Amino acid sequence: RQAQFLVPMAVSVAFGLLFGTFILLLILPAGLLVLNRVRMVWAGFTGSGPVTPESVEPAVKELKDALVEL
Repeated sequence: RQAQFLVPMAVSVAFGLLFGTFILLLILPAGLLVLNRVRMVWAGFTGSGPVTPESVEPAVKELKDALVEL
């Protein structure tokens, strides 16, 4: 009776945790895959050589630029 306000708060925290887990483990990686595919299509339109999933990653491009500077 005294802790009646804790039940809705616990339910809110539990659903927030489930929602956050769903977003981080399913939606975010799927969105990154879609973004990578869009980058591949764009690179194919611009004609910048052979297009692989790795070649359009910003980290790989930055690493290649850093190696060229050395």
